[in-house]
Amino acid sequence: MMTYIFSLILKALSYSKYKEFTQNSFMLEKVQRKRLEGIFSFLNKESVDYDVFISKYKITSFDDWRELIEEQMLTKKTLICPECDRYQPTSGSQGKRKFIPYSSKLLEEFNNASAAWIYDIYSKFPKSLGGKQYWSLSWLPNEDRESIGVVDDSELFSFWKKLLIGQIFCVPKEVSFTSTSEKSLRATAVFLLANSNLRLISIWSPSFLVNLLELIIDFKLEISRILETGNWNSDFVSMKQIKAPQNKKVASYLKNLTRLNQNEILKKIWPSLALISCWDTALAKNSANKLSSIFPHVPIQGKGLWATEAVVTIPFNLQYVLAYQSHFYEFECLETGNVFASWNLTKGMKLYPIVTTGSGLIRYKMNDIIEVSGFYNSIPAFTFLGRFGHVDMVGEKLDHISISSLLENLTLKYEVKALTLLACQIEPKPFYILLVESQDNKNIDIDSYLVEYFHYRLARELGQLAPAKVFYHSSVEEIYMKLKEASGIVRGNIKLEAITLVESNELLNRVGIKF
Repeated sequence: MMTYIFSLILKALSYSKYKEFTQNSFMLEKVQRKRLEGIFSFLNKESVDYDVFISKYKITSFDDWRELIEEQMLTKKTLICPECDRYQPTSGSQGKRKFIPYSSKLLEEFNNASAAWIYDIYSKFPKSLGGKQYWSLSWLPNEDRESIGVVDDSELFSFWKKLLIGQIFCVPKEVSFTSTSEKSLRATAVFLLANSNLRLISIWSPSFLVNLLELIIDFKLEISRILETGNWNSDFVSMKQIKAPQNKKVASYLKNLTRLNQNEILKKIWPSLALISCWDTALAKNSANKLSSIFPHVPIQGKGLWATEAVVTIPFNLQYVLAYQSHFYEFECLETGNVFASWNLTKGMKLYPIVTTGSGLIRYKMNDIIEVSGFYNSIPAFTFLGRFGHVDMVGEKLDHISISSLLENLTLKYEVKALTLLACQIEPKPFYILLVESQDNKNIDIDSYLVEYFHYRLARELGQLAPAKVFYHSSVEEIYMKLKEASGIVRGNIKLEAITLVESNELLNRVGIKF
């Protein structure tokens, strides 16, 4: 009963942003111009008209801001934005780490989007109000847990929301403070299973939940012992910060859990699960479909386009609508290179988002590709098509530029031809294959190179990707050509790519790539 009341309070606190979002949806240009003024005021910059703005400030990438951000982190001086004591890590091109300043203004901008979205969720899926929720937020690779410290995502919210979230969320934040991702993941599984009244699961990559369920099946006996006794099993996971949960009924269900009966057993464990929120477009579509087959009775709502730097869209009114009350948005047309303000878009345009935010990033171009799919009143809605130059099966964000450089380095180091990296979006778990032209096995440990990339390492630690492999052949370029032909491309039109997506095991078998 108390959880239901807390959920209602959270819904009520989110209403004002939802109301603003709907009422102002006829005034996109007015709201956006006001957002630009507010951001410049916060950044202590002179307010400018949009025409002056585009003539004074160029389109930027992270490399334009890196030195200022790193100096601000080191000196604590206000060089890019004020009121900032948190820097969120993410990966960039060439595998370099990026740290995004999270100022009070940026957190306000994120809240404007999340509050409208949360209210919309509660309105469209009212059964999610009655129980506990799981929201997967920031995960860090093990190395960064030691060097950066674990990020406490509750700090993104206001005092009252933090208080309510503490009562609603079923996985305590202390779970994030374990020494490794694996320990956090195992403890997360235990707390999720202990909550029979779980109503909402919000994750980013659907493969995260798919692999969490695989972990539960593989370690069902260890987890059932914890739930039966209420004591941590040190062989599986041990947490000194918080007491182990107990649920003897779920413990008995787990003992009979298999991959064949998981639909039936998981429905018994979480009988009131009302919504799963996750990515469901582009390369995430296959994993989202798999979740639908595991939870056929649970609606799946696609996520909008959120990045570490900015939020672009939120699910709203059955579309992915521009989060126009958050940052200031512009868009670069893929076909012409022309830049448009958000109020000058038309349906069918394929675009890159350009954002100006309270983090101090001005006219910052994102690598996401989106298409205008419609409108909510005057607000454009978008379909996410993918990331420019990136392969992102489960959120690993490997880009062609950095992998091209890696292939060159491997070719020189091992005196072989490292041709391309195959991204294999196949069951039971995606993985990468390095194609190497050589008659001898050179013992290249490609996985040890790929884990240098932030998000790839995290995806491996969370079990979303299987280890990368190396395929050696005396004529690997011919193998590549046959692979592309088998996928329907005429040989004369085949271009060698640093990363090549493979969507079925059948294609690999057809060209003789077997392990």
